[in-house]
Amino acid sequence: MKRPILRLFRFALPLLAACSLPTAAAERPNADRLVVLTFDDACLSHATNVAPLLKRYGFGATFFVGEYPGFEDKTKYMSWEQIRALHEQGFEVGNHTLTHAHADRLSRERFEAELEAIERRCLSNGIPKPVSFAYPAYATTPAAPAWLEGKGYQFARVGGSRPYRPGVDHPMFIPSFSTSGTNRARVLAALEQARKGQVVVLTVHGVPDLAHPHVDTPAVLFAEYMEFLRAGGYTVIALRDLPRHVGDAAHRGILPAKTTGKSVEPAVMQRVYETVKTPHKFGVVIRGEEGRYVDCPAVFRHSDKWWMTYIAFDGSGYETRLAESADLLAWKPAGKILQRGSQRWDQEQVAGFIALQNPRWEGDWTLEAHEGKYWLSYLGGRLKGYETPPLSVGLAWTANPAAAAEWTRLPENPVLTPAQPDARSFEKDTLFKSHALRDPESSLGWPYVMFYNARQQGPGIERIGMAVSRDLVRWHRYGQAPIIENGAPGGISGDPQVVRIGDVWVMFYFGAFWRPGAFDTFACSYDLARWTKWTGPDLIAPSEPWDRQYAHKPWVVRHEGVVYHYYCAVGDQGRVIALATSRPLAE
Repeated sequence: MKRPILRLFRFALPLLAACSLPTAAAERPNADRLVVLTFDDACLSHATNVAPLLKRYGFGATFFVGEYPGFEDKTKYMSWEQIRALHEQGFEVGNHTLTHAHADRLSRERFEAELEAIERRCLSNGIPKPVSFAYPAYATTPAAPAWLEGKGYQFARVGGSRPYRPGVDHPMFIPSFSTSGTNRARVLAALEQARKGQVVVLTVHGVPDLAHPHVDTPAVLFAEYMEFLRAGGYTVIALRDLPRHVGDAAHRGILPAKTTGKSVEPAVMQRVYETVKTPHKFGVVIRGEEGRYVDCPAVFRHSDKWWMTYIAFDGSGYETRLAESADLLAWKPAGKILQRGSQRWDQEQVAGFIALQNPRWEGDWTLEAHEGKYWLSYLGGRLKGYETPPLSVGLAWTANPAAAAEWTRLPENPVLTPAQPDARSFEKDTLFKSHALRDPESSLGWPYVMFYNARQQGPGIERIGMAVSRDLVRWHRYGQAPIIENGAPGGISGDPQVVRIGDVWVMFYFGAFWRPGAFDTFACSYDLARWTKWTGPDLIAPSEPWDRQYAHKPWVVRHEGVVYHYYCAVGDQGRVIALATSRPLAE
């Protein structure tokens, strides 16, 4: 079949001058006319027809290879020698699984085995380990991005028939247009969408496709498409080369949120309220030194003692402190664990919040280690003042969370900022308190989940959003929309803490200004993604002299049958940390 196909290409190119192409004046490559070419299934025509044409034009491309059933038929599929030649010509070789396996039908172990088989084939043939992946049949699963990231992949292509939006579309779900068939106008209209920061990714099968004619791209049309790209001054690249053209946005994007899931039933919400309510105000448990504000308590167990991280504000910025207790009632400050003055992005604000606490309501409230270290997330910023924007999220670790010593900050910090290209509309001004936990079931496909409140630009509304991670270092925003929002401009939903009661996830958070005052409430979820807000009585609300202005920012634990609800109280004693309990306790 080689000679007739090559003759067809030689015949097709002269015809292009006579074709009625859309007007596209030839010009130098333009960053706003960026196209990624990808080719699937290791078709023989990729080596014999496609690669020579691309080299003639100076175009880049990614060839996704596998050993499709029937791969041994070398009248239809490339040999590994031909695949190696593509690499030697400067094209990218990507992974399409060994057997064209659909990701939504595979366990993690099987999926990784499919990847590794192609990686071994590549390495044994002098081809680098792939960093790009294409989902066979466009079949995806929410867990696949974490699996791919864990194997070192940077990009993965799907279908979708729409342009790729760097910094919005997640790099593990890059959409593409198919060229299959004879609808010339459809493909050229797709290419015209490579503008205003959008990138067009094409999925091409065989040119022609002798093994699967239903996805064939006729040689004459393919040649026409390539000439259109040349004449229009398009930049045509491989998937791996996206960062050179769109920068950090190539590595960032928003994971699509689950579209299924059920609300938590009213009876379950009521049962949770009865379980967690704390109607008895115990009083103030921590005051600031020398008039400093204290805020944001987080309580945990370590080495047979109770410990609390909290933040202090001295008029210039936040620092993070540690306190200890034997009985959850009497607290003694122990010292500082995050101090200002780093001369970095966080030099004036370092407000820390413990991470990876055992979330079980009936659990022991200890911290789980990751890579032998204990972790916290923190709000950081460069500017002095009370929460002066922009604020971002960083992480820090220690070998001993009970030591009043400085925690070590990640060199990759900040891990989330309002200026990142994937920042959603509700978080483009500043980020606030965060709570990171480990989900043992990886319900969303990722082992680590972070909840945080953030403020939009313009009217000062704060909402709670989500991010997920495989390693605590690289965080991926989850879903375009916030998971908790309430009220009108000026309203706040913030400071989430998430625990698990039975099969229900419970998020404690505070509300302010979408109705009078500041108060603590909660929401519930079965899957961490879809949340049902409680609309009944507040868990904590102003009622005492010490919290008559605000009673907010919760941290809730249960010990020996008693629920302890710590919160920031603002009243006649300034900004302090107070406690309410599920039953009366003597001071």
